[in-house]
Amino acid sequence: MSRDAQIIDELDVALVGLRSALRKLRAGEDWIDQHHSPLGKRRHLAAARKGEIRGHRVGHLVLVQREEIDAYIRRHAPASKRPASDVDTRDQSERVAELLAEEAPKPRKRRSAA
Repeated sequence: MSRDAQIIDELDVALVGLRSALRKLRAGEDWIDQHHSPLGKRRHLAAARKGEIRGHRVGHLVLVQREEIDAYIRRHAPASKRPASDVDTRDQSERVAELLAEEAPKPRKRRSAA
């Protein structure tokens, strides 16, 4: 067997393995790569590298299950800055009118002509 034929056979075996792995990943589960991640490419890759989400590398893609990404987002969601009890229940138009009145320019005193 020539060297070229041997390389072709090795590549064929590798391609079959890659196809098998892709079939397993696509089997009814929602997988997301770094280019389509709601986390963004850099955060997706960094979280997978740190082990915060479980990623599987297939070629140049790092695939992560949708559930993992959703759990990561829930864990890192910012806490509300204002508690619900502090929410202003007044009519929105009243509040806007108040804010405009506070920020309205005050009339200037006119100088008398001398």
